[in-house]
Amino acid sequence: MTGLLVAAGESPNAMTNIAKGLAAGLAGYGKAAGESAEAKRKEEIAIGLAAVEQEFKSDEAQKARDKDPDSIRVAKMLQEQPDLIPILQSIKATKGKTEKDLRAAYLGNFLKNSFGRNPTKKEFEAGMALINNLDVPEQTPQIITSFRIPQNVVGTDTYKPGKTITYNNNDYIVSDDGLTVTLDTTQKSS
Repeated sequence: MTGLLVAAGESPNAMTNIAKGLAAGLAGYGKAAGESAEAKRKEEIAIGLAAVEQEFKSDEAQKARDKDPDSIRVAKMLQEQPDLIPILQSIKATKGKTEKDLRAAYLGNFLKNSFGRNPTKKEFEAGMALINNLDVPEQTPQIITSFRIPQNVVGTDTYKPGKTITYNNNDYIVSDDGLTVTLDTTQKSS
């Protein structure tokens, strides 16, 4: 572009044409660079505003959650993760700690991870009350009667159709298509 501006000069003096052409070319370059910098600055501002808005929304959501009573917040967490209840109740005392101490330590860590901060005394007490007052029936393991063979081992020597495999002290027979195993219910003669 600068070369064209130099060539388009109207003065009979070549140096005048070169000087005017370079000046006009550099002015155009400066304007283009300024527009690029302005666009980049606007983009950075937009990204910053989006981050502030996201943080504000997160803070508002946390404030809304914090308005619930402690016992309800803890109950909601345990409701979302019910598999933790029997675990908390079944913790056995080890190395001088009582069952209550172990449950309290586990609950404290759970609440801290869930809330992103240390739980208040009321939150902790509400959680302990829920855990100690729940009656979870004893669960007996159930024997799996059939299941799909993982795709990465289908067709391997271990899972050939008709072959018997042992899983959790039970014998299973690989199906004819080699995709599932079924509990072997035939009587074994000793």
